[in-house]
Amino acid sequence: MTRDLIYDHRAQQAALPVQLHHSDSSAESESVLILTPSEMELYAIQIERAIKIREDYRAGLRSLPRDDL
Repeated sequence: MTRDLIYDHRAQQAALPVQLHHSDSSAESESVLILTPSEMELYAIQIERAIKIREDYRAGLRSLPRDDL
């Protein structure tokens, strides 16, 4: 499976190959996630935020919330 995102400027959509992991442990399957420009921006912000939180935990700048213990 290729992991490269493809952007179609005519359709103004991005296509991102994804691998689905089923909760019932059935076989994994491949699909394509289609994103509009606004969805791309939203997910970019959320992913950047998740990366920052991960880096903070690794650097010891953040501790686990009490609810996560």
